[in-house]
Amino acid sequence: MRLASLMLVPLLLAACAPSATTPSTSSGTRTGLKGPLPTGETWTISGLDQNNNKISGKVKLSGGPTYRDGDRRWDYDGDNGYILYYEKDGGSSTFRVWDVSDPKRLVACYIFRPFDAAQKTYTGAGLAGTQEEISAVFAKLSGTGTVLTGGNCTVTRE
Repeated sequence: MRLASLMLVPLLLAACAPSATTPSTSSGTRTGLKGPLPTGETWTISGLDQNNNKISGKVKLSGGPTYRDGDRRWDYDGDNGYILYYEKDGGSSTFRVWDVSDPKRLVACYIFRPFDAAQKTYTGAGLAGTQEEISAVFAKLSGTGTVLTGGNCTVTRE
């Protein structure tokens, strides 16, 4: 379950672009690549959502990523959710960890910094709710120039 409609906030990532010789589909999605995040790890979300309610979630990355040329995004599937990793020239990057195991309460932690293989814990902005509730948060932000804020969340990878 992808929440592509939630990509209204310009969150981009850096480095790790695939080579021009990797397999590609007609949709601009490449498979069979080694992306920037390690697979097989479990990513645990904890903290508070946009309404200061407690959030928790867990996603174990299950396989190699796909790369979407159009928005320079790595998509990692997991057992209970997924991670979206965005590239940007100049070294800045962001990623989003989504636990979608409960469709009535999706849980996300938005990390506004690059991934570092030596780092095990990241802090960011937490969001939770149904897809409609989370979409409403982004609709309020769309075109306002306001940066995404939410509760404070922590993602720990094991």
